[in-house]
This record gives sequence, C-alpha cells and structure tokens, in this order.
Amino acid sequence: MFAWSPSDMPSIDLSIICHRLHVNPACKLVGQKRCNFTLERVAIIEAEIDKLLAAGFIEEVSYSEWLAKVVLVAQQERANGGFMDAYSGYNQILMHEDDKARTSFIIERGTYCYKVMPFGLKNTGATYQRLVNKIFTEQIGKTMEVYVDDMLVKAPKRADHIKNLAEAFSLLRQYRMMLNPSKCTFGVSSGRFLGYLVTKQGIEAHPRQIKAILEMKPPSTIKEIQGLTGRAAALNRFLSRSTDKCKPSFKALKKGQRDKWDAECKVAF
Repeated sequence: MFAWSPSDMPSIDLSIICHRLHVNPACKLVGQKRCNFTLERVAIIEAEIDKLLAAGFIEEVSYSEWLAKVVLVAQQERANGGFMDAYSGYNQILMHEDDKARTSFIIERGTYCYKVMPFGLKNTGATYQRLVNKIFTEQIGKTMEVYVDDMLVKAPKRADHIKNLAEAFSLLRQYRMMLNPSKCTFGVSSGRFLGYLVTKQGIEAHPRQIKAILEMKPPSTIKEIQGLTGRAAALNRFLSRSTDKCKPSFKALKKGQRDKWDAECKVAF
C-alpha cells in the first residue's frame, strides 16, 4: 500500500495508462546545448541523476534528436495537500515507448531520457487525472474526492470510514498505485485539501491563507498588486462582494493605469 522509497514503487501497467506526447510534425526539433554549472551545482545535479537512475525513472541514451538542457531551481517544501497522497504520483505512470527519447536531456556526464512521466510536460496533469478517474469512477462524489494525486476518503460515521478506506485501498492495490505514508492522515474530522480546510461543517478558508493577507504590507509594485489579487482570488468564495472590493486593485493593473495605487486602492486594501 505504501512506498517508503522510490524502489518500493511499481509502475502502473501500460495496458491501463501511459503518457503520450502529441507532436506537430511541422514543428522544428529542439536540440539545446548543455549548460555549464559550478562544481557545487554539478554535484547537486549528479546526486539527483543517481537517485533517478536507482529508482528506474530515467535511462541513458546514446543519441537523441530531441535534447533539453538542465535548469536547476530551488526546491520548495510542499505543504500537506490532502488526506491521502500518491507517492511521487506522476512517476508511477510510464512514458509511451515511442516518446521516451523526446524527453531527453543533457548534463556533463551524458544524455538521459525519462522512462516514466516527468513533471513539467504539458498535459501530465490531465493524464494523471484520467487515471484516478478510471480507478475511482464509482467512488468519486460518493465516498471519495480526488484531484490529481490528492485523495480524500469521506464518511459520516467512523465505521463507514473504515469500510470506505478498505474499498479505496483495494482499488489502489489492484492498480498498483502506492501512497506516500508521510503525507497521509486517517481518522480525522478535519484537514487541508486543495488549500482549503475541510471539516464536518463544509469547506472553510485555511488560517494560513487568511494570515498571508493580514500580514501583507500595502503593495507598491505591479508584482505586489498581482500578489494581492491572487491571494484575494483564492479566498473569493469566502468574501462577500469580493469582486467589488478588488475592483480598485484590478484597475491599478490595467494598461495605462500602472502604478496607480491611489487613495481608492488604499481604502479597498
């Protein structure tokens, strides 16, 4: 049921689902050149490649018409996003054999391609959603809610909860989908799901979202105004007349109105 490391994780059978790339034959093939990194960054990349190889997520290729350079980004801590979370969910789906070479990337020590569906490809979310919709077609909207790799098993009574969990686990075993034990919680009356707080009473704004707005300083740049409107949009369903209240902020973002954080905006903020 649970994967404690990538090596514990079998892939979803190809007969059930795989990820395909729909390529326009008229488009020019992309072949990027390798980036030069500092020794410190090379060590980070090498360590990650070793992990991916050990997990069976990538393989070395000798030649590929498609080639991407590696971009190193700072890793962000992912907040617990649900009551059940698939372990490295996207990587449980295999790439179609014909499309593996199109995921090739180059580093100092060689060229590799993905055997499994990686993050970042267009429509990977849609592929994963099709998979969970197929697995839990009879449960969604009744005993479960599923959004990509976040799964919620619900029940009005504790005894029903155990029964519903058993049903969900049985389906997960059948399709060989593994869960991440560090991101699962069971037998709780409330929890965070898709950024919201889900309770017996319904959906509530998460205190973290509210705190993020309360602690904001008045915006002084376009980027900060965009940050404010984005946070307000996330709480839209919990704010009465939200659109009216945010109208001055949106007006400040309009073409020709840039940097117009005026008195009306301050009052609205």
